[in-house]
Amino acid sequence: MNARASENLDGSETVEEEIIRLSSLNFERMPMLEVMFDRYVLSLATAMKSFAGLPVDVRLESFDYLTCGEAMKSLPSPSLSALTLANPWNGSLLMTLSPDLLFSTLEILLGGREARPKGWTPRSFTAIERRFGNRLARLVLDEFALCFRQLSEVSFEIESLESSPEAVALAPVSSPCVRVTLYLTLAERGGTLSFLIPYTALENVRLLLSQPFLGGKLGGDSGWRKDLESKIEDTTVTLTAHLHSLKVPVQEALGWRKGQTIDLGIGPDQPVDVICGDKTMFRGQMGRRATGQVALRLTEEKVELEAADADVSTD
Repeated sequence: MNARASENLDGSETVEEEIIRLSSLNFERMPMLEVMFDRYVLSLATAMKSFAGLPVDVRLESFDYLTCGEAMKSLPSPSLSALTLANPWNGSLLMTLSPDLLFSTLEILLGGREARPKGWTPRSFTAIERRFGNRLARLVLDEFALCFRQLSEVSFEIESLESSPEAVALAPVSSPCVRVTLYLTLAERGGTLSFLIPYTALENVRLLLSQPFLGGKLGGDSGWRKDLESKIEDTTVTLTAHLHSLKVPVQEALGWRKGQTIDLGIGPDQPVDVICGDKTMFRGQMGRRATGQVALRLTEEKVELEAADADVSTD
């Protein structure tokens, strides 16, 4: 169990009672999901910088395993909560923007970067604030989907925006879920961004997310390959044209004398193998150019690129 899951939410239980109660729920940890959110922090900071026009610090505050009821009670109220459908998982999750984050971002975008942050009195969100909140939520979810595609293809569709988490019917209160809390800082102000993800929403990718993370890159990130290709474009390699191999008994070879003609047993249409190092790359046909130079026309590719890529990934 994640140690962070033992956080006492209301102070009504001792630490020992909290540990016993959470142990009885038998939450299954999802190491790959934890790693994915660590990567998401970096990508969200970049996306928010482009959106707000200034550096944004994103910090992972907590990653907790707890019941859905406890997670809902821990969310700030009122707050702008987006009930979101994950396709093709056929499950729903909740993404919540705290009022501090919503109004800090809105104030900065409207030119109030130099203004001193003001306290917010709880009230209903206006139509303009909800429209902007939907835009911000869309940005956060799109970046979340983009980051998650390293593991599994997914898209997120906002079904409704609510001013209070209590108004959202996400999952049974006793069902397990993951609560992830991020803190975003913009120009010395900011607020929290929370994800509530019931286990039922992750059923289709549960086995994948439960695997231990052994290091390296996630999924099909091929950026390193492109960088490597750009670095070796001007590198030279030696290619060897291998025409034919002839096997003869040692006794016969010892009888060869100077000036003797040896029949190699090949004809004018004999294919030629092009070798780089110890790997056969191509097969071709010998010929001559108009200048009289010997030439080789490639007719067959011997190395499958996908197989080569698999070898590189394995090593």
